[in-house]
Amino acid sequence: MPYADAVKSCGIEDLFDVMIFSFAEGAVKGQPDDNQIYDSAAAKLNVPKAECLFVGDTLEADYYGPLRAGMQAVHLNRRMKPKSSLAPDYPRPTISSLAELRVLCSDGGQNMSHADAW
Repeated sequence: MPYADAVKSCGIEDLFDVMIFSFAEGAVKGQPDDNQIYDSAAAKLNVPKAECLFVGDTLEADYYGPLRAGMQAVHLNRRMKPKSSLAPDYPRPTISSLAELRVLCSDGGQNMSHADAW
């Protein structure tokens, strides 16, 4: 799977207990009233959705969708604009590469709730 390979090439596979990809699950992300992908992730982890972190590169499907479903989310914006040019309500945390997840997760998740975590 190309996405799993990307995680491995960044050296962060140890940060994940489970990696779920919508195409492999036959699920659609970010659709109102369709939480299949998010429910599946929480079930595979055997934890409440509030304890799950969803990482993805589209705002609606990978950031707002998981938030609406009750998960934590990180937006992966590979074309990151300078922080000063982003709207104040731009999703946070936002990262520009998967490797940045290690920094966000390095303190047990406290960086996740910090409004300026990038």
